[in-house]
Amino acid sequence: PVDAISFYSRYQTFVAALITLFSATAQFFWWKKIDKKTAWNIFYIPVIITLIASTVCILITQITNGMYIFLITCCIYSIMSNAKLMWDVLKLNPRVNGGALAHIGIALMIIGILFSSGRPRGCTGTARFPGAGCISFLQGGAPEDW
Repeated sequence: PVDAISFYSRYQTFVAALITLFSATAQFFWWKKIDKKTAWNIFYIPVIITLIASTVCILITQITNGMYIFLITCCIYSIMSNAKLMWDVLKLNPRVNGGALAHIGIALMIIGILFSSGRPRGCTGTARFPGAGCISFLQGGAPEDW
């Protein structure tokens, strides 16, 4: 490929979105032992909250790339559905919430990777820390290349 970074990033972004999507949904099927008939009753709350939260996030950050929109929506869905699962399982046995917490951490990590990859690489007027590089703060909205 001519541009190797964008070529491989296109597939890695899609795989990361599928991982977050399946990690959230599979948890419900494992813990709840649900069938296709009762699936909507369990998933409708996380789906509605996800659509609202991802719409707000997309509008605030001004993301225009379709794959990034899909990725951020999948990550927010993973956070919301695993949080609901943690709440439900917490009532039964709080010691088994580690899997849902780990999946929330993976979704947050992917969101962090997404937003850090869109930041400019230079340190123009940002905070510098000895030995740690720099930290860029949002100034005037999202980058133009999103």
